[in-house]
Amino acid sequence: MIKINNGTISLSVEERGAQMRSLCDISANREYLWQADPEVWSRSAPVLFPAVGKMHTDGYIYKNERYPMPKHGFARDVLFEVEEKSESTLTLAYTPDENVKAMYPFDLVFRARFALKGRTLSFSYEVENKGEETMYFSLGAHPGFFCEFGDKIVFEKEENVTALFFNEADRPNENAAPVTLNGKSELTLTREFFESGSLCFPAVASEGVRLERDGKAYMKMHFGKVPHLWLWAKPHANFVCIEPWHGADECVPVETLKDKKGIISLEAGKTFVFPITVEI
Repeated sequence: MIKINNGTISLSVEERGAQMRSLCDISANREYLWQADPEVWSRSAPVLFPAVGKMHTDGYIYKNERYPMPKHGFARDVLFEVEEKSESTLTLAYTPDENVKAMYPFDLVFRARFALKGRTLSFSYEVENKGEETMYFSLGAHPGFFCEFGDKIVFEKEENVTALFFNEADRPNENAAPVTLNGKSELTLTREFFESGSLCFPAVASEGVRLERDGKAYMKMHFGKVPHLWLWAKPHANFVCIEPWHGADECVPVETLKDKKGIISLEAGKTFVFPITVEI
């Protein structure tokens, strides 16, 4: 576990998966990130790359060859190395080995950068194409934050969008009523809210959300313009995952990697950067 702090907040990140494990208000000794209780959910903030969600047939086709791909990709399970570190900043990097290339045959460097300033954590996931051909991928964040039942997720803008619940197989739950925001900007988290699965909002107008308790914000997250925003938690658990995703929409069953709806294409020598901030 690697720790950084700026005297106001502290962050702990594990090298396995570059996963954030603790975001703490030092003076109040208040933890914001879910603590990976194995009896409930054994992760806290996994990195989703090069897949978000579950690919159809658990894989894809690239250059007429079929490759396997686990749900949410491989980045959350591989070992990163420290590239740079100071008291309040950290950069972790990963270069795929031959075992990973057997499921994803691209040359790349994946970096996770973290920086603390005041009460704000800035982090980014960066994909650098080191190969000679265009590469294709999806990329998402999956941080889980402590909450209490009755807390609200408040979008920064009024939304006019319908969200579907997805089941454990990452398919739309036909037995669950969609959630529609007609000019509204908030959702109340109840004990039963996620019994129907995870909730996917397509193309929200907002570029950030906040968590509110008793009418006051206690956490703000800014993620920019994203094609999908997912919300999820284990039913009856006191956390919520706020998941901005870039990449393929697996509701459309396309197996060829480059033809997947919403897939990111990155030319040789280019870098894709996904920045996020969390203010506590």
